[in-house]
Amino acid sequence: MPRKPIKKTGPMSPAERQREKRARDAAKVWSPDEDLKGLSDSGLLEQLAVAFRRERRPESRSRGAFTRGLMKEIDRRLKQKP
Repeated sequence: MPRKPIKKTGPMSPAERQREKRARDAAKVWSPDEDLKGLSDSGLLEQLAVAFRRERRPESRSRGAFTRGLMKEIDRRLKQKP
């Protein structure tokens, strides 16, 4: 995803960096072959909320597949930490 800066020159603002991070996290979660181990804990929780909202929609047909996958990753991380 190309960078969409607020200004034409200079470094990215904190909002731009966060927007890019969210886009990278979403790309990792919603691609079928991507591993979730590279996703940060906060990114994982954010994407869990997004998946839950998507699957709660009346027109959704996924029946919780993405949410279950993210919950399994959270469970794996909790068991791994001392």
